[in-house]
Amino acid sequence: MPENRQLDTERRMFYFLPALAVIMVLATVLLSSQDDAKREVEDSAFNRLTNNFLVRLNMVRTQWTIHGRPPQLELEGTLMTMGKFGIPDLRTSHGSYDCHQLWRLMLAQPMEINQRPISAVAMVDRRLHGEYCRYLISEELYFDVDLRHGTLSQRAEKLRAIQQNGNEALGKQLN
Repeated sequence: MPENRQLDTERRMFYFLPALAVIMVLATVLLSSQDDAKREVEDSAFNRLTNNFLVRLNMVRTQWTIHGRPPQLELEGTLMTMGKFGIPDLRTSHGSYDCHQLWRLMLAQPMEINQRPISAVAMVDRRLHGEYCRYLISEELYFDVDLRHGTLSQRAEKLRAIQQNGNEALGKQLN
């Protein structure tokens, strides 16, 4: 009898372990697809946000142009000083650009996306004589507003750096 029990237990294990492996694989696939879906939702929200920002920025610039490019323009009931390229000149008393104020003026919504905070950083590129507002959702996901030209660009700089380093490492291995 004990021999039959051991044989019965071995048979159960024979069927149980593959079934457990299949369940683990399915759980992994499900979790992976859930992460992909979450990433797609975040990317979609990010693209919608940047598009809204750019549309509003272009509307302000168009309004400024229609009014003959005045040094000041009324926006949202407030008289704003305008830069020479049609971007509101929102300088602080220290001379840096107030990117938070630009956000409030363009989007009139909290600085968050999918309940994640967005950071704003004023940047200066001395090489190109440019100023930017960078709105960071994460290290990989952000957009820049060129305050001189009024253009907006989306970037994933860290991912590009990782790919670049990977390509350089691959090149070293081949040599």
